[in-house]
Amino acid sequence: MPPERAVASSDDIIDNIVAIRDRWHTKRHPMFRELAKGDLDLSARGIYMAKYGNFVKFSIQEFAAMIKLVVLSKRPTC
Repeated sequence: MPPERAVASSDDIIDNIVAIRDRWHTKRHPMFRELAKGDLDLSARGIYMAKYGNFVKFSIQEFAAMIKLVVLSKRPTC
């Protein structure tokens, strides 16, 4: 018989999620700190914008593909 495991309360789970979010939040990244202070140079901002633009373009395409799969999977078959 396997040992009994303690069940985490929803408050514990929420606290763990918040702690992880706070640890990895973008506000802690050096680039975003420099941006917030107004000290990030133009070339760094340009590189970030180009990479972020590519990310958004790719994400939109992938989310559209996932939505299409979900919609097609819910169609009744004859």
